[in-house]
Amino acid sequence: MKFEDKLQYLRKKANLSQEQLADKLNVSRQAVSKWESGASYPEMDKLIAMSKIFKCSMDDLVNDDAKDFKSSKERKTTDYLDSFLSFMHKSVDMFCSMKLSSLIKTVSELVLIAFFLSLGVFIFNSLIEGIVYRIFSFLTYPLGNIIVTIASSIMFIFLVVLAVIVFLEIYKIRYLDYYDKLIDERNNSDDVLDEEDSDDNRDKAADKVKKRIDVKASSRDHIIIRDSKERPLAFLRPLSNIIVAIIKVFVLGFSLFFVISLVFFVITLVISAYLMSQNMIFLGVILGLIGVIVINIQILYTVYVFIFNKRFSSGIMGITFLSAILVASIGIGLFIIGLRNFEIIEVSDLKDNHISQTYNMTDDFYLSLDDGRIEFITDETVDEIVIDIDYSDEYYGIDFIEYTDNITIAFNYKYPSINEYINELLDDIRSNKLRVYDSFTLAPKITITSNSANISTLLKNISRHYKLNKTSRNNRIYVYIYDEVNDNSYCELGSDNLYDCYEVDKDYRCNYEFKDGNIIASDSCICNYLGNNQYYCQYDDEQVGSLD
Repeated sequence: MKFEDKLQYLRKKANLSQEQLADKLNVSRQAVSKWESGASYPEMDKLIAMSKIFKCSMDDLVNDDAKDFKSSKERKTTDYLDSFLSFMHKSVDMFCSMKLSSLIKTVSELVLIAFFLSLGVFIFNSLIEGIVYRIFSFLTYPLGNIIVTIASSIMFIFLVVLAVIVFLEIYKIRYLDYYDKLIDERNNSDDVLDEEDSDDNRDKAADKVKKRIDVKASSRDHIIIRDSKERPLAFLRPLSNIIVAIIKVFVLGFSLFFVISLVFFVITLVISAYLMSQNMIFLGVILGLIGVIVINIQILYTVYVFIFNKRFSSGIMGITFLSAILVASIGIGLFIIGLRNFEIIEVSDLKDNHISQTYNMTDDFYLSLDDGRIEFITDETVDEIVIDIDYSDEYYGIDFIEYTDNITIAFNYKYPSINEYINELLDDIRSNKLRVYDSFTLAPKITITSNSANISTLLKNISRHYKLNKTSRNNRIYVYIYDEVNDNSYCELGSDNLYDCYEVDKDYRCNYEFKDGNIIASDSCICNYLGNNQYYCQYDDEQVGSLD
């Protein structure tokens, strides 16, 4: 390594600027700059002073064949303190010298790197905890838990420290070292300007330096890219590359959402362009979609710039982004204004068909239902079970399926074809109408009439097989059937003459039993109530089952 390269390496290793080294040697900064550029060579007394400052031998300093630089003494505590203070000083100087756009980009990238390092710590810590648990699973409680906790804590602390080291190394390589290089090049440019004697040469040199400074200043408007000559520590180099690759893969995967949304918005734009011939309200929709598409493209372009390290023009992108928001806002405003001319029609309670069935009541008779609400009417003069259903033949078909002990009422949902739906939609758009369908009121109305004894027995039988929501109003009972009782359920008759059913996973069953509507577990089994008549049971600290 040549002397000028060696001097620059040792100076940076000692966290000294050219001006700081010049003060220690009682020379000008320009002299140090000339030494590092190879334009001149220091005198012997300066070489001796430098060997003391850098804590290396004279031979290591002047011999071009020397490759390694080892300190003659171990670093003292003050050296580490000076290094830390220099690190903080450089960081403050760097952030204060940045433009606002560069500062935002830099902080955003650092936050993103910190996030992914934290995510990596979380993932690896979870994997390590599982491995440690498996290794020491043969130990009995509480010794096993203590060892697992200590081992997991040590590994977690190690991962956190490693993540902090990696973060600081990435920060130093990607920002501080590059910032030092810019300062040195700018200082060297000033030296070139000072050495020009004539006015003409000085003007030419000034123009040349100004161009170089403008180039450097413009590069600071973008996220700083690590200088290829500055290398991290050997063991951190592959880790840094992996982290950067993971970040880019994550961003690329995130961009797939915007690729799909871009395709969707373009298709919607084409459809809206056609619908505008039917109603001018879609002019606002088109403007809004154009703005959204432009913003979508900008996001994808930003991802492209980040992944492939391309140049990013923040000024043009900012103007385009604001213009897209303006166009989208105008479009949304026009669409909202156009909605004032639309008539909203609520399509509900279309029940133009009626069907009635009568069944004899038995002790085990119950009713099965796909979904829906049942209204019970008490009439002591009726001994049978009378089922009345009002429904719309346009949307539903009703089938009664008779079994030995129950009647299943099946709803056959009728969906319009694509052509019918499109034609109906176009007719509504032309006539400024907007139909709103209420699925609850459109659903068939089921009414069951019988005496109070039959209704009580029927409700009890239904609650054996289904979970019920029961309410009473105006001497009528309204029941909504919302879920089927599974084979792994335990049902007990409650005070309201309905069965309360409790569910527990039957595949991984520890020792428990039901008594008086509660679950009682053994000492080695823990059962927690999750609500909605569901229990979660497990052996001690090990999960052995979960609820449906």
